[in-house]
Amino acid sequence: MIYFFISLSALFAAIGHVFLKLGAGQHNTFSAFINWHILLGCIFYGTSMILWIYSLSKIPLSAAFAFTMLTFILVYFFSWLWLGESISWQALLGIALIGIGMANIIMGQT
Repeated sequence: MIYFFISLSALFAAIGHVFLKLGAGQHNTFSAFINWHILLGCIFYGTSMILWIYSLSKIPLSAAFAFTMLTFILVYFFSWLWLGESISWQALLGIALIGIGMANIIMGQT
């Protein structure tokens, strides 16, 4: 069950990053950064942090930290899906290597 919570933490962190990017836009005044995208980004990111801290209370840091790699993978996917960003073959190779590394670390911890 703890792996569900820590995976949810990674998912919420990635979604939070996308909302923060959407809220940042091309603004040039400080007050323009106060918008609903930034608010949602902070809510998702804050929820992610709470789930992360809870997860840390249940598993070793070395096992938990492997899940930060999942956030990298999800950010690339969501950037492509929701922001229309392109992903090069080099990035896809890196994502695959990160996924392999993450799986190896997690399997070695259980």
